[in-house]
Amino acid sequence: MKPRAARLERSIAIHEAGHAVAHYFLREPVVHVTIDQKGDAGGHVRSKRTFREFRGDETTARYLKWQARAERIITIDLCGMVAQTKDDSDTYQSVHGQSDRDHAVSVAEKVVGCGGSVLDAYLAYRLEVAKAFVDLRWPQIIAVADALLTERMLAWEELQDVIRESLGIASFTISRTSG
Repeated sequence: MKPRAARLERSIAIHEAGHAVAHYFLREPVVHVTIDQKGDAGGHVRSKRTFREFRGDETTARYLKWQARAERIITIDLCGMVAQTKDDSDTYQSVHGQSDRDHAVSVAEKVVGCGGSVLDAYLAYRLEVAKAFVDLRWPQIIAVADALLTERMLAWEELQDVIRESLGIASFTISRTSG
């Protein structure tokens, strides 16, 4: 692989690992994470759950639950960009997640209920949350990126194993014996 291609591939792996690790720690399971190209995307994370709009006719408790999930989704959307920028800020210009940012903005608009300076301030806050998350989970992001560079795709169970191993948590299997 040419040096430029290797650098680009690593950037994609870091970007997708940022999303995947955020999914794991924010308890939003995925089907898989991959660095194989699909359409215009250099890689992607496929979530097990879809994000639905808040209908407005639901209880306050349901709204608060929806809002908490919306904030997790915004953080997940931003963690790919933040991780990629932390690793190699130059590649963010050539491999970026504009659709990730667009989705984060769309969800944020629904959370704050307006645009302008309020939306900008809220997104700036969520970006700082994503930066803190990436800094805290950087070793796990690197471990997942390295696994993606080797395997190209990780299913949810494999992703969990890589993260647990990077945390020093042994995987275990419970076996039942008949007695």
